[in-house]
Amino acid sequence: MRFKEYIKESGVFDNEKIDKKIINKNNTFTIVDTGEIDDFDTWSIGKNIIKSKPFSKAKFYSKIMSDKGDIYYLVGGSKTSSPGKFDMSWESSPTGRLKIETTMILKSHKSSLYETPTLSFPAYIFDNVYEITSTINEGLDNMKNLPDYIVNTIKSNMAPPFYKFDWGDIKEKTERNEIAVYFGEILVALSLLNNEMSVFKGDLIPKGETVSKVIFPKDPSFKAVDSMIETDKKTIIKISSKKGKGAAASLYGNVISHIIDYNINVSGTVLDSVVNTSRGYNLKRDVISAMYNWAFVNLKEFKRLKLSSDQFKSELINYKNKGKSDYIDDFNIVSKRIKKGRYPHFKGKKLDNLPFSISHFISGEMAEKLNKDKKAMAMILRILGEENYFQVSLDNSFVKTGKAKYISKHSGSNNIRILSSRATYNDPKLSQAKINYEIY
Repeated sequence: MRFKEYIKESGVFDNEKIDKKIINKNNTFTIVDTGEIDDFDTWSIGKNIIKSKPFSKAKFYSKIMSDKGDIYYLVGGSKTSSPGKFDMSWESSPTGRLKIETTMILKSHKSSLYETPTLSFPAYIFDNVYEITSTINEGLDNMKNLPDYIVNTIKSNMAPPFYKFDWGDIKEKTERNEIAVYFGEILVALSLLNNEMSVFKGDLIPKGETVSKVIFPKDPSFKAVDSMIETDKKTIIKISSKKGKGAAASLYGNVISHIIDYNINVSGTVLDSVVNTSRGYNLKRDVISAMYNWAFVNLKEFKRLKLSSDQFKSELINYKNKGKSDYIDDFNIVSKRIKKGRYPHFKGKKLDNLPFSISHFISGEMAEKLNKDKKAMAMILRILGEENYFQVSLDNSFVKTGKAKYISKHSGSNNIRILSSRATYNDPKLSQAKINYEIY
């Protein structure tokens, strides 16, 4: 049972002062007090979204105050040591709540070294459908924080045909989206191993060949690739699995790092400034720092500040986490400059969530400048074409119908755009993707 349904049906908060209508709104609240409770049912709050934890017992309550001064009570979660603001934004919450990433589900399977003519890496290798479905069932059993209705629904779908998925008790769109985004990678593999080729549109498998192995890199940040398939003729095909019409992937991880690794000349383009401000950063772990460095060098909003780019980024994240900072004046200076600029790509909720949406502004400005630079975009296409992989996109209708359809496009396709972050607007860390490219 999910949060809104629980509130509506059980009236669990009837003895507390809470307006059930606020569950549907994106209002900002401040935690003003917390305390222990002996027994309460199932619910916890996070810093950005309300999270449900069915079948667990809450230990604390949080007393919260709205911007209008109204007091409400929420229960569960960790005891808060200091006041802090959060958004009550259930409907628009990001993915990542269930934590059903492919590598987490498959890690009970013994990894092996997989070798190609150009690559050698540890991987989870599957030769048949039964081998992967049994691993999935074991992996789900080991994920103790998953609600039973999620586990049982996925398990019930581990039988052919795999392009049909009965959503059963999974009613929430956010939960369905997360399964489509993450577990969709495994559904692709199951359909390919089961020879369900009618659901794939595009030249993915060479004519006359069938899939004999599916390979998942053990490293979740493996460059550009979510999985590989090997055919009966020993053809190796790299796959990036995504949900939606396009296929978004990391610009820094797959393009900027490639330019740096191979010392590609990108002078005279916006890419040149992105590359130069990225040197010295670990582009697997610290992309956000590289993005702030780019902003401080190239955007007027960050000129003449007393903080360095790394300090500004760190202090803004600390301010978000702790609710206080010695550098609010610096954050306000940048916020006012952004508002004054009236940027078409930065409005509405993005503006409302300043200064914590400053990272979104940086991501959006980088995307705008790259999309307008035709020479840079042509270079990106060439680089991706050299990577030689297919992007396999799960159609959005899957979330509603449960019927999977896939469009596959080679990485050298001539339709591409740069996308700014998909993270929630009050997340300065850009936890849900920093900046991506999309082949469509």
